[in-house]
Amino acid sequence: MDAAAKEALSREMTYYVTRETQAGGQYFVHSEFCAVLPPDDTLETVGVFADSGEALEAAREGRDPVNACATCSPECHVPDHAGGARAFDTREAALKRDGV
Repeated sequence: MDAAAKEALSREMTYYVTRETQAGGQYFVHSEFCAVLPPDDTLETVGVFADSGEALEAAREGRDPVNACATCSPECHVPDHAGGARAFDTREAALKRDGV
């Protein structure tokens, strides 16, 4: 990982949420550096946060269900095989059910 990437990961980032539901009827939160960031006209700015967990909580205000992007926020993403964001509020709850 180069120096610019390391610095980007150590600072607060802008997060976005999809305007419309996506896979499985879920809204998705993406970071500004997401490799699969959808087009600007399909996103709303959630705000600037220290991590994706904070952004996810903020994005849930007025939207349900909201999931984190598996590409840019895997630590918060609830996998579809575990029911996605419809079934669990956190990745930890989904993994606990799966016995992980």
